[in-house]
Amino acid sequence: MTKGVDLTTTVIGLRLSPVVSERNPLAAAMIAQYGVVPGLVVGSVLTVAAMIVLIEGGFRIGSPSVQELGGSAATTGRGLCYAVGCSCNLVIASYNAAVVVRVAFS
Repeated sequence: MTKGVDLTTTVIGLRLSPVVSERNPLAAAMIAQYGVVPGLVVGSVLTVAAMIVLIEGGFRIGSPSVQELGGSAATTGRGLCYAVGCSCNLVIASYNAAVVVRVAFS
């Protein structure tokens, strides 16, 4: 969900003014290849998929030690890992919104 907020604020910013550009080189490459919305959707899906693979894969690799911690500790650990990713998306979306406001009212 937070990645969707990032995507939405990015699309608004890019469509609002030609002076706004995508600063993430991977997202910029996706936009160049597929267009603004399709490129950002593809990039967002890949980002979320990579996050899931890394977090869940890490917990599977560490499963003996995670199982020793018990189910609730593993659940808490996963939750914290996902919270970091979600927080990053919210910070990026907040920055995007600030850019949109600055460009729209300047």
